[in-house]
Amino acid sequence: MKAILLLVLIFNIVIAQSKHSQNETLNILPTGEKATLDDRTISKTEQDGSYYPLEVGNKWMFSRESNSVYFGYYKDYRFISITDSARIDGRKYFKSDESGSWFRYEDDLIYVYDGNTHQEYAGINFNIPTDSSYNAYLFTGGTQEVTNLQRSFSFFGSRSSVGIEFFTSSRIEQYWGKNIGPIRKYEQEGAWPYGYFTSKLISCLQINDDGDTIYYSHGKNPLISLNQIKLSLFGLQSKLTVSHPLDIIAQSFCFLDSIFIYHYLKKADDSTDISMNSKKVNNSGSITYNIDVDEELLNEGYELFIKYAVTDKSLKQHTTFHPEIGWLKFNLSLLDIPDDLNRPLDYSLSENYPNPFNPETKISYSLKKAGNVELIVYDVLGNEVAKLVNEHKPAGSYEVSFNGENLPSGVYIYRIKAGSFSQCRKMILLK
Repeated sequence: MKAILLLVLIFNIVIAQSKHSQNETLNILPTGEKATLDDRTISKTEQDGSYYPLEVGNKWMFSRESNSVYFGYYKDYRFISITDSARIDGRKYFKSDESGSWFRYEDDLIYVYDGNTHQEYAGINFNIPTDSSYNAYLFTGGTQEVTNLQRSFSFFGSRSSVGIEFFTSSRIEQYWGKNIGPIRKYEQEGAWPYGYFTSKLISCLQINDDGDTIYYSHGKNPLISLNQIKLSLFGLQSKLTVSHPLDIIAQSFCFLDSIFIYHYLKKADDSTDISMNSKKVNNSGSITYNIDVDEELLNEGYELFIKYAVTDKSLKQHTTFHPEIGWLKFNLSLLDIPDDLNRPLDYSLSENYPNPFNPETKISYSLKKAGNVELIVYDVLGNEVAKLVNEHKPAGSYEVSFNGENLPSGVYIYRIKAGSFSQCRKMILLK
């Protein structure tokens, strides 16, 4: 059997002690924000209680769903941005990327400027009592009879919301939240192909009077795990699993943006400069990246320090680091060992992909040592649903499929037991 070079990897999480300080390292990492539910400051606009905070740069992100007889079910994301401002007749107006008209907000009333008639018209009036009807000039141009509605939606601490209802060929409801802006839209088609369209706010970004950013986060962060590092013909390769809770599996929409790999080599007090590799992420799941390292230094006993960061497509980019603090440290040596370039670093059970799924999903796991393996799926009551693996397995990485075609929609738990290693994960069957 022909001998090949193998990197024997022993890794642990360490705080880097070298000429690269921890602060210096973090300064060059992506400047994304970790999601929080109250990442904001109070501005004059909020204190005034505006239903439509207006400033160039304000953005809103919506989760949008549609379902119709002809087009079927579809889900994606919708964005609204305030793109421009102008002074007309001494008043400051704004324009959004979904409105062709200039408009402004004053005393809970939206005014719309018509560029053809060069006149301002009264639009949506948030002062009108609930269930009262009136004529309002809409962003799309033209006057429409609308009825004011009031419902209690909880968005980022604001429970005060006002909406309107009006009819075209469809019945349309739109709502605005105090201090937030647009929060929800519902459209029910009244003619073929008969269906509905909904948009629900999941995050927004505002600029306050002092130019500071007010960010209302959706609270979701990218997910990243390191599965394996191996030496191949292409150099040192890193195999990762990345995903995001806001991925839309059915439409193959990946909410991740980029992945960054930072690394340097160190021996005693001698360290190389930090190098960075980055790449756009087009699909969630298992991905492999090549890492450029000086193999001669590895032969001389240098250790590899590595850190990962993955960013998403949020209005204010969220970043997840692996590890969260410090670096992953690898003690590397080149040995004459035949065959196995794919030996896993440790025991692991990866998140199934896709998740949610219908009806089939794949589950990956790794074994550091040979031994008996059980991989069992349970329902939320603890009843065994399927035994996917029940046999002796050599060390290595594996993937198994689970089909829920004959099961009802819901949450299921899958658990692996291999020697002293045991881990559970949750998956969702959505039909």
